[in-house]
This record gives sequence, structure tokens and C-alpha cells, in this order.
Amino acid sequence: MSEIIVSADYTRAVALTRSIIANAQAAQQSLYEVCKGLKEMRDGKLYKELGYQNFADFCENETGIKISQAKKYVAIADRMTDETASQLAKISTEKLYMLAMLDEPTREAVTETVDVESVTVKELREQISRIESENADLGQKLDAAKESIDSKTKQFHAALASKDAEIEEVRSGWKRRSDTLLEKIRMLNEQIKELEDRPIEHDVVDHTEELEALRDELDATNAALADAQKQLAERPMVQDALPVTDTTDAFKAYLSAAADSMRRLLEFVAKRPNDVNHALYLSRIDGVLNLSNTELAKLKGES
Repeated sequence: MSEIIVSADYTRAVALTRSIIANAQAAQQSLYEVCKGLKEMRDGKLYKELGYQNFADFCENETGIKISQAKKYVAIADRMTDETASQLAKISTEKLYMLAMLDEPTREAVTETVDVESVTVKELREQISRIESENADLGQKLDAAKESIDSKTKQFHAALASKDAEIEEVRSGWKRRSDTLLEKIRMLNEQIKELEDRPIEHDVVDHTEELEALRDELDATNAALADAQKQLAERPMVQDALPVTDTTDAFKAYLSAAADSMRRLLEFVAKRPNDVNHALYLSRIDGVLNLSNTELAKLKGES
């Protein structure tokens, strides 16, 4: 077996590469501390204690950092937590700044779908633009769906109010009829009582037929009253006159958002098989799916 000869230059190159990587990682690790220090210096105006009137002069004279770069450092500290910055410790300042300028949901979407360590700054910018565009499209769909639902909800309530007014008018009519019949019944009863109470020996007129007619009219009036009170007690179904709303667009938008969120959630967990919380993540996802299946079964009438 031939012996492999390693040159001195090769050995030096390997050692230097390892040194560069180690030092770069150490420098990147301390970058966030620089960001936080500059933020504290700016926010507290502590540079005045050193004789400087403004933050820019302090940065350029004391640290050699131009104000444009210092502002980026401060923005990173302003918009990123220690935990987030620690997770992104190996990427360049420019990438870190780009991510810091994103809102939290977009930043999570980018870091979960893009290998931010490997891509170039240009590629990262393109990926951010793509995700922001997708989010904007989804947001527009949700806004349109919400607007459609709000509009149809207003139409529904307007129709409901109109139907309620119509029903109330009908009820008022039956109430007036019921009151009129009650008054008629009262008068008929008085007339019948008056005829029945007349002494026979002094009454030369036979009121038998008149009494029978009054009693017949009383029976008919009682029947009419019963019908009126039945009509008054029965409230017509409001839904019979209400419009049927089309919620297809809203359903599609919400379904798309739910599917996209679940996809991103699963990708997030899949990329972190060694995470100490991996089992917890899986159990929480199981919980969400079980709850969804339970509610779905209720909708289907299976439980």
C-alpha cells in the first residue's frame, strides 16, 4: 500500500481553513452583542457622556462603523429577539438585516422554507419577494372573502329586519282582530244575560229565537277568536323569506389558509428532528388533528 504524502502547504491550508471558519463563527456570534450595544448607546444617548453630540459621530469616530451600517445593526437588535438571532447566528449581516426587516410570520415562513445559510443575498431577496407576494395574494383573497361575507351578512340582517317588521304587522292585525272579537263576545254575553234575566210573567214577547240567534253568534265568535289567537301564537318561519348566502369563496380562502399553515407547520417540525421539543410538537399537531376530526364528526352527525 503506497503511503500518502501530505505537503506542508496542504497541512497549512487545512489548518487555516479551520481557523477561518472558527473565527468567522465567533465573530458572527458576537455580532448580535454589537447590535444590542449600539441600540442601548443610541436609545440612552450615552454617546453624549463621551462628548459626542450625535450617534453618527460616536459610531464613526469610536467604532469605525459608518452610520448607515450602524443603523442596520440597531434595526437588527430592535426587531429580533436573542433566541431568533441565536438561531441565525451563522448568516451574514446583510441577510440578518433583511430578515430583521420582515414581520414575524413572514420571517418564520422564510426561515422554514429557505436555507438562509446556503443561499446568496440575491437569492434570499428573491425568495423573500416570492413569499411576500404569496402572502399578499392570500391576504387579498381573505380580505375579499371577508368583505363578501360582511356584505352578505348585512343583506341577511336587512332581510331579517324586513321580515320581522312584516311578521309584526301580521301579528298586530291578528291582535286587533282578537281584541275586537273579545269585545263582541263580551257584548253578546251581556245581551244573552239580559234576555235570560227578564221575568217571564212580565215579558209578553217570546225571546227564544233571539236567544238562540245570539248563542249561535256567540259560538261563531268564540270559534273565530280561537282561530285568531292560534294565528297570533304561531310565528311564521323567518328563514322562508331570507336570501341564501353563497359562502363558497370564503370557504376556499379559509381552506387555502388552513392548508398552507399546516404545510408550513409540518415542514418546520420535519426540519428539526433533533429539536428537544420535537415530541411535544408532534403531540400538539396530533391534538389539533384529533380536535378537527371530533368537530368534523359532529358536523357529519356521527357523534
